[in-house]
Amino acid sequence: MSKYRCPRCGATHKELEAKCRLCGMDMSGEKVPYDMSGRRAGGSEKRKGLGSLVVFGILGVLIIGALGVALGLSNDGGSISKVTNRVGLGGIDEDGWTQLDDPDGALTVELPGTATQTTVAFPPGKDGEMTVWTSEISDETKIMVGYADLQLTGEESDSEKVRLEELADQWAASQGTTVDTLDESKFPPYTAVDTKLSFFDLNGELAMAKTFLLLRGDRLYLVQVQSIYPDAPQYVRVLNSLQLT
Repeated sequence: MSKYRCPRCGATHKELEAKCRLCGMDMSGEKVPYDMSGRRAGGSEKRKGLGSLVVFGILGVLIIGALGVALGLSNDGGSISKVTNRVGLGGIDEDGWTQLDDPDGALTVELPGTATQTTVAFPPGKDGEMTVWTSEISDETKIMVGYADLQLTGEESDSEKVRLEELADQWAASQGTTVDTLDESKFPPYTAVDTKLSFFDLNGELAMAKTFLLLRGDRLYLVQVQSIYPDAPQYVRVLNSLQLT
């Protein structure tokens, strides 16, 4: 089992490294770490050096302005976007997470590292399958984002929540486990549930899984984080990045 976790992206390491292997975060202790929300740790020192930060902020604005003039700003803001990207702004992720666009699944989502697409057995889906994007952090955390068009039998409940409860049980069974807890969730305007699965084996370690299921018509969307760590910090980030197109 890995002993060291990156405070920013959650990647694990068997030995204490100078930098995180996934996002490059300094782990030597020489720099003040950041938590997952991006706020600097050590709140008692937050006022120290404030003047220097203001100076650097002003210089940054002046530099962007100078670049804008050099590159020729347009009224539609197109050149502004190019300038901010060149100086490291504009929402570019630098912690090893990238945006995945799947036109067939009509979704976009952020995942760490390199994601691979496969199909897994899921009896309620057409052809008994679900399309799944999988990304792993070490061998201790697996992130899955999947979707499946459901086979209709004519016996489906009129309540989408009841259908989701049944689908959650079927998904858990396909993974050799059971649903431990299930709660209603929010993903307006769609019906969704948030579940935890009972403990199961993940690469030889006892793991848990947080799973989010959503119905969009007769298509089921699923987000799952399997981890040996109960907090599974990646779960919230994946859900916050999920968009249906």
